Amino acid sequence: MVESDDYFKNIKIKVKEGKLDPGKYQLKSGLVYYKGRILINPTSSLTQILIAEHHDTPVEGHSGYDKTL
Repeated sequence: MVESDDYFKNIKIKVKEGKLDPGKYQLKSGLVYYKGRILINPTSSLTQILIAEHHDTPVEGHSGYDKTL
């Protein structure tokens, strides 16, 4: 999927040409990493799933306005 995705193709080209900060972007094992984390296409259906999973879990997520305040 990463190989056929235009978003990642453009990033890979820019990384190889030195147009993106190598301290932020790396290519490893066919994946694109940004600041040490696997990068996913912002238009991917996984984006909303991952945000909801991280945001809504009791351990990682928010405990609500009153508790946060």
